[in-house]
Amino acid sequence: MTAENTHIVALILAGGKGNRVHSSERPKQFIETDGVPIIVDTLSAFQQHPEVDAIAVVCLPEWIEYVEEKMAQHGIHKFSGCFPSGESGFESLCHGIEGLRSNGYENDTIVLVHDAVRPFVSQQIISGNIETCRRHGNAITALRSEEAFARSADGLLSNGYLSRENIFRIQTPHTFRLGDIISACEWARQKGETPQSLYTLMASRTAFPLYMTPGEMINFKLTYPEDIALYRTVIHSAKFLDK
Repeated sequence: MTAENTHIVALILAGGKGNRVHSSERPKQFIETDGVPIIVDTLSAFQQHPEVDAIAVVCLPEWIEYVEEKMAQHGIHKFSGCFPSGESGFESLCHGIEGLRSNGYENDTIVLVHDAVRPFVSQQIISGNIETCRRHGNAITALRSEEAFARSADGLLSNGYLSRENIFRIQTPHTFRLGDIISACEWARQKGETPQSLYTLMASRTAFPLYMTPGEMINFKLTYPEDIALYRTVIHSAKFLDK
């Protein structure tokens, strides 16, 4: 438990099926490189952080046993268990949050919600999320854009642009107090909405100010086959440099 006597928990969202990676065998978060699945690399970052007390995973039900086995095999001793995913990312988030509450975590618990397919989240990003949440009540990992953005309705014709001056790319973790996420999920369900992410859920609540903390280029999301190839290149390069 932290100095302010509040638990800090990482909630890893691993309920996606990874169709865009074109893997017929398994979802992308469970793709293995040299015997290590991507999700293990992701959880290892939170395992290493001294302020994170526990790690929970929202997972496809048929993969829960696999996750439990890999966590034990790779020494992720902060792993506290899995919650079954839902039909959408929003429902998976709600299942995880409700699971944390059922496990006895209180409303002031700091929860870092992170994509299982962002395996290169750094200790600095995790620390920044925790500190910003303590100071302001929440934290959104964001990376300032260094590129131009075009508007297009069909992906072929550019019919406008966005100035990059005030544009940020949103990454995860998204960090909030447990009670705030529970209230937001209940609010969205009452309105019949299914937000794409915790960020879009909170951003739609105009009375809820959001605070950004710096992201990093290496904290990219594995979405397409080329992302998996880049991930493996980084992993193999790191192993080579360690020799």
